[in-house]
Amino acid sequence: MNLIAYRPQNAFDISQEVRDWMNQYYSSPLQAPTSLWPRINVWEQENGFTLEAEVPGMKSEDIELEVLNNQLTIKGSVMKDANNEATQRNYRIREFEQAHFERSFHLGEEIDQEKISARTENGILHVTLPKKEKALPRRIEVSPGG
Repeated sequence: MNLIAYRPQNAFDISQEVRDWMNQYYSSPLQAPTSLWPRINVWEQENGFTLEAEVPGMKSEDIELEVLNNQLTIKGSVMKDANNEATQRNYRIREFEQAHFERSFHLGEEIDQEKISARTENGILHVTLPKKEKALPRRIEVSPGG
């Protein structure tokens, strides 16, 4: 039988876990992470879905949407403070770095992938995901009997 020393003072010591986590995301104490994970909202209407994603400071040319195998992928990148003057500065803290993101969403069979559209407005990406015609409810008129 093996015995393992019990050290109750270390049972809740997460300092090493925190240091490991920080080292994973920060290559030095002066740099911020270089990836984004934009927050999203998705809601359903009768004729389709709308997806909104926060993309502050990004232009439409910084964002790429792709549909493949019933999956919508949104990719983006932004380079803040990328001019030549900025590269000559002696930064003490620099959080304006190039950042990238990529998020994917499964599209149900009811989405008409050929009619998906997107636009940006005030730092929000708006993606319209229309339903296929056969997925929309069809109204049937009831005529009086006679």
